[in-house]
Amino acid sequence: MSSGTDKCLKKVSQVGGRTICVVDTPGTMDTRHPRKALKEISKAIASNPSGYDAFLITLSWDTKMTPEERMAIKLMEKMFGQKALMDYGVIVFTHGDTFVKVQNRYRNETFEDYIQSQTGFVDELLHKCQQRYVLIDNLESDLGKFREQFIKLVQIIDEMKNRVKYSNKYFEEAKKLKEEEKEKREEKEEEKEEEKEEVIVETVGLQIASSAEEDGAGCFPADATVITDTGETIPLSNLQIGQKVLVSLGKNGHDFSTVYMFGHLQEASVANFININTENHTITLSPGHYLYTKKNQHWVETAAEDVATGDILLTEHEEEEMVTRISKSFEEGLYAPFTMTGTIVVNGVLASCYVNCISHGWAHVLLWPVRTLYRLCPSLLALVCKSKTNGIPTWIQSLRRAFNI
Repeated sequence: MSSGTDKCLKKVSQVGGRTICVVDTPGTMDTRHPRKALKEISKAIASNPSGYDAFLITLSWDTKMTPEERMAIKLMEKMFGQKALMDYGVIVFTHGDTFVKVQNRYRNETFEDYIQSQTGFVDELLHKCQQRYVLIDNLESDLGKFREQFIKLVQIIDEMKNRVKYSNKYFEEAKKLKEEEKEKREEKEEEKEEEKEEVIVETVGLQIASSAEEDGAGCFPADATVITDTGETIPLSNLQIGQKVLVSLGKNGHDFSTVYMFGHLQEASVANFININTENHTITLSPGHYLYTKKNQHWVETAAEDVATGDILLTEHEEEEMVTRISKSFEEGLYAPFTMTGTIVVNGVLASCYVNCISHGWAHVLLWPVRTLYRLCPSLLALVCKSKTNGIPTWIQSLRRAFNI
């Protein structure tokens, strides 16, 4: 991943008798145009569906890690999984020439010393990559020294324990789709091989991106806000089980209800969300998450993906507001707080706690035993929910599989 790239680029070269294939993907992403970034990363899979020997993350050695760069890395983890960094990730720090100049001028320390002093997201990233990194001088004019840098990088890759190329379900899907596309285009003899490959990669990349978007089911992002019974507005990332939050809005007063569990909680994740704007509010939530819209003078549960401009939502102080704009974005965090009432006010808009795998009513009924367990013994429910798979309590995953929901 390179921060200087906005499109997927593939280059193949012979170095020291070895064939080296490098696919460069966008290292930053505009959250207002998530599908574009996702498509380019998906094209990296379509370009080489047999898998990769390593994932290289290129960063300037003095990087401050912009929100866009952090989001790009989280998007990479979404597409490839955390194992991609743990077993196959290498950080390539660039601008090594400026590091030498700065260190010679102000203090005499090695790059290894500098790495040990890192904190925050960079330190976390180094930990995920098992401290595999290399410093590159982009402006090195001595071909011998430049070659030494490249050899060091290749050695790090060779020394990794993996002898099998990285692959996952998206790569397997890409293999199948690519073969199908090749068969379709075989009939078009007038196309050059390069043109055929470009069209195939573009087509497969789009299909993989669509598949990844569908896998982005969550609930609310980390920065979505709720109001507690103390009157404080807090992000979901700070919400704790046992706190009371606003769950309904009325002219005669507000109702608060206890959060008894999280149906989904993944801090270090990124997912595709829908942003729904009204005249005065914006709520961001997963495509399948229920909102309340007014239909024929009645409030009905409606999945976010089915909400349209012109629909009416219930917002603060029981005010009705018309939806003026709908967009998509990738956001950080997956949070699904469950309240005793089954509803919750997020960013000033009334929403259900549930998603559209079943109706809101049935979901609330089926969770009655869980709410009862919380009332009787909160610590026991916490123990039951401790085991998680992808941020979802394992028992919920089992129920979903059992009832195919």
